Amino acid sequence: MDAEFTPTIWLGENAILNQRMCRLRTDHSNALTLEAAREPLSYIESHKTGTTVIHMNKRDLQSTAATLPGKDAAHEFDQKCSPLLELIVSRHIENRALAATRDALLPALMSGKLRVKDAERQVEAVV
Repeated sequence: MDAEFTPTIWLGENAILNQRMCRLRTDHSNALTLEAAREPLSYIESHKTGTTVIHMNKRDLQSTAATLPGKDAAHEFDQKCSPLLELIVSRHIENRALAATRDALLPALMSGKLRVKDAERQVEAVV
């Protein structure tokens, strides 16, 4: 990884990225993995130095441990937080679809080439 080492929820569809990153996998939920990674990644970032962009390598990850809760606490966390994480991702995808619909319809509505009633029918057909 380069630059900031802050774990972030992936909110997109399949994509190609323009910088390196790491993928964290555990036997736990994505929500618990995300939270468990915050402190170790922050520690690594705070102890790295670089001229312009700091770098993290495999050795950095291998020498750092994440603290995970016991089985019961992990299960309770997953039950409460996994649905929230899924909701964040689904709402973000929905917002992008709505923005794309707005961006497609707005120029035609503003120019008068499309009337609101016609736009409503088009949106109903998609939704």
